[in-house]
Amino acid sequence: MRWLSLVLLVACSGDDDKDGGTAPSPIDTATVDTTTTPTGTSLPTDSTGSTASTGSTGITGDTGGGTGHTGLAIVQLSNVLGAVHPELGSLVEVSWSQNQPADVFVEYSYDKGEWHRSPARSLDAGPHEELLLGVPYGTDVTWRVVVDGGVSSAEQVTTTDPLPTMPVPFVNTLVASEVDADADHVLVSVTSASLGSPWWVLILDRQGRVVWARQSDPNRTSLHPRLSHDGTRILHDQNAFWALFSLSEGSVQKIAIDGTLDHEWLTPGLHHPHQEMPDGSLAYGAFTGAYQESLIVVSPNGSVENLWDCNAWAASAGASAFCASNTLNYDEATDTFLFSFWTYETVVQIDGQGNTLRWFGHAPGSYSFSPADSAFWFQHGAHLTPQGTLLISTHQAEQDVSLVAREYTIDTVNEQLVEVWNAGVDQGIAGQQMGDAYRTPGGHTLQTYGTQARMREYQPNGAVVWDVSFVGAALIGRATALPDLYELAPPRL
Repeated sequence: MRWLSLVLLVACSGDDDKDGGTAPSPIDTATVDTTTTPTGTSLPTDSTGSTASTGSTGITGDTGGGTGHTGLAIVQLSNVLGAVHPELGSLVEVSWSQNQPADVFVEYSYDKGEWHRSPARSLDAGPHEELLLGVPYGTDVTWRVVVDGGVSSAEQVTTTDPLPTMPVPFVNTLVASEVDADADHVLVSVTSASLGSPWWVLILDRQGRVVWARQSDPNRTSLHPRLSHDGTRILHDQNAFWALFSLSEGSVQKIAIDGTLDHEWLTPGLHHPHQEMPDGSLAYGAFTGAYQESLIVVSPNGSVENLWDCNAWAASAGASAFCASNTLNYDEATDTFLFSFWTYETVVQIDGQGNTLRWFGHAPGSYSFSPADSAFWFQHGAHLTPQGTLLISTHQAEQDVSLVAREYTIDTVNEQLVEVWNAGVDQGIAGQQMGDAYRTPGGHTLQTYGTQARMREYQPNGAVVWDVSFVGAALIGRATALPDLYELAPPRL
């Protein structure tokens, strides 16, 4: 660890933080009085005569352990240190000790005039740690440990590591005031060459800066990074099929944002999709032979259930192609899976017990489309929205490789998919293969373009408010909008 030592002074700037609060003025003390300042009591001032901001707490300039302040709890910070994470070079690890219980957070800034803060935590006396998240690679970040009430350690500056060699995001369009305000960051994967080449799972901000990156293991492909069922961990798929054409290897790793491994499911036959279930199991599409595919569920203890067999369904439906999926999504509200097969250009809905309910697309017996020209082709990313509609990424027409997003209501009476919304129609954004479309927390739609390493964010009215390309990338995987990076952090000391 490359620690930076701190001359222990209680100090902070008067810059506004990101949330609009005012940071305190510097004072030459190393203690914080956590009791409420009595009415009419004058607040201490710094050497320039500025009054220190206290919020709901008072401040004492007494560094002698509280002499003259009988009964008052004095908070002292010591051993305040910062270092770049040894493996994930955009993360800064901050540590300190405090002699009294207090609510503490870390303020930090990497853009001029804009301050961020870690979540405030009620901490006991002793050593503690915090991560600084969202900082771009190759950036100076100024930070300070703050005792809630307005006093902080002296500012330090830590520089994150240079960006690793990887495809570089380029922002084509950014309408900052119109993007989803509940999604400051996006989780996505890219590779510079082919399916079998090294993949990067990364997080970038709205300016297109990479703020977190983790490379796939050697001879592994990461097409479908996504969040855990509860949204607090990253699922990093280590797919062996596209790199080695192996049916016996592969896994999905459940990790915190600092790389801590919570769990790893072994996934022989994994070639595309997977999703964590509410009980901690992992469901995935597994090749069990030459284009023979099953829906497999692996429990947390490693036991395996073959929940549904594609080949058996295809035979019963009279579908003549082979089984090869590209997306699997589970909807907890209906306890159903949507399993998308590119070989049939069809999405099959399966209940949690493995029963086939219905299917949509072009296999015999599929629901029809209304209107007819809203049919999906070479679809990816089929899933149910919170409103119960079906959202999907698809080629615009059968012989057109332009990708669009389409949304349908599911009319079970007339056995139809009725289109209610689309985006990207006639805009000519090509994606020969792959691509996905998912909703952001605030109701926008985030679409990726597969063999064109690009993604766009659409408002509900179809307007493009964010458009990012990856220079040097050949392929892009699944993208997920992230509401809060600190939700992905492990427990801290």
